[in-house]
Amino acid sequence: GVGAIYIRDGVGWLDFASTAPEFRCRGSQGAILAARINYAAELGCSKIFTCTGVDVPGDPQHSYSNILKYGFNTTYERKNFAPPKTS
Repeated sequence: GVGAIYIRDGVGWLDFASTAPEFRCRGSQGAILAARINYAAELGCSKIFTCTGVDVPGDPQHSYSNILKYGFNTTYERKNFAPPKTS
């Protein structure tokens, strides 16, 4: 798994994380979240932000659950729009 963090002026932004399909459900995302949170804290970040999709019927978002588990709070939900599906 891999994840990115951008730090500026004491604020951290966590984004662009992924785990290869054959290694999912083994704790990689949590370990990467923890490492980036700890790194931001070591560098003196007073705030850390991230984003992901929320759970929707038929499409549970495991990233969302992990983010909440690691102490993030939902500030707001942004609507996402996509073109209609074609047959």
